[in-house]
Amino acid sequence: MDNILLVGNTGVGKSTILNLFGASFAADFSLIDGLTTKTDYVEVKVNGKQVRLIDAPGLVEVNDERIAENAKELTEALTIGGKSGGKYKLVFVYQSNGGRLLAEDVYTTAKVCKAINHCLDVGLIFNKTDEEHMDKYSNQESLSRIAQTLSKATNGRLSADHIIALEYRKTSERHTLKPKLLEYIHKLCPDVINEVKPIHASVKEISAFVKWMNTVLTVLAATTGVVLTLPLPGGAVLWKEFWTLLGSNDFVKNSHFGSLLSLGGTKAIQ
Repeated sequence: MDNILLVGNTGVGKSTILNLFGASFAADFSLIDGLTTKTDYVEVKVNGKQVRLIDAPGLVEVNDERIAENAKELTEALTIGGKSGGKYKLVFVYQSNGGRLLAEDVYTTAKVCKAINHCLDVGLIFNKTDEEHMDKYSNQESLSRIAQTLSKATNGRLSADHIIALEYRKTSERHTLKPKLLEYIHKLCPDVINEVKPIHASVKEISAFVKWMNTVLTVLAATTGVVLTLPLPGGAVLWKEFWTLLGSNDFVKNSHFGSLLSLGGTKAIQ
């Protein structure tokens, strides 16, 4: 049986998306904590095939205790399906931020991909996208760049064809997104996750990563006059400079993210 696992931080709408496939996970908004605190799953039929939908909490939280609990639950979510020999369709969910990448989302993606012992084909959904920003996710050149960037930053395999944006919908209108979701999930190829390493994270590491990534983006904007948004500006020269800035940072060299690659065939940072 295939497993569909959506991974994303608190509030991005993972449970809501899974419910469109036929689940009934709690999906109301909470100002204090994410509503999903434990890994849960349900078996339903999607596109005429029995699948297991897996709902797991986000990774980034405000204290180490919650982060440790969520990391444990995420690790469990990556092993549930494998215990029965099933394959995974692993999809990351980012809340659309006007076309901007949030460092916290990249961090979570990198941590989950690192826990998997081999490179896995993954999907990406930009959720709750304002109508005015939907066109930013239809540019194939931009999607190819974002796929290349995230693949190198997280050790996941992400192609432009596996990135979609879902427009923001009121609760009463969310069902209109189901056909698009069914088509999207159908084209994702399931893969086996043979081994999963425990996920470890902390407030200190998250803060350092966010500060580092935002600094790099700020320097890039200051030196080139552009901001990293979709559609992604510039060409190969700009992106080579972006990855050079990433590689020059001591945090990258001395952390779990030291395997970042630069564009243009530059040697991997160890």
